Amino acid sequence: MELSTRTAGPFTVVAVHKDADLASAGELRRHLHEAVDGGAAQLLVDLSGTTFIDSAVLNALVAVHRRVSADGGRFAVFCPDERIWRPFAVTGLDNVFEMHREWPA
Repeated sequence: MELSTRTAGPFTVVAVHKDADLASAGELRRHLHEAVDGGAAQLLVDLSGTTFIDSAVLNALVAVHRRVSADGGRFAVFCPDERIWRPFAVTGLDNVFEMHREWPA
């Protein structure tokens, strides 16, 4: 997994590249928490470059979503690939997270 961070409009965007799984979920969680610690009130996780995610990654996203929501912030996920969207749908997280198939405004 590779991570990059940038600003796009109101969002701090954390882009996830390649496979994201149990081995890298801790790194993703730390990276997202660091973005929030750095002042990111509107966080967008960009999964457009991701080829695989597993339940450990979903768990990391849930933890950060809870924190951002508790602080009154906005947490969104950009996921145009149906294969990557599927785990969100199966677990019901597509109804918990602000999910986007197209780049959010």
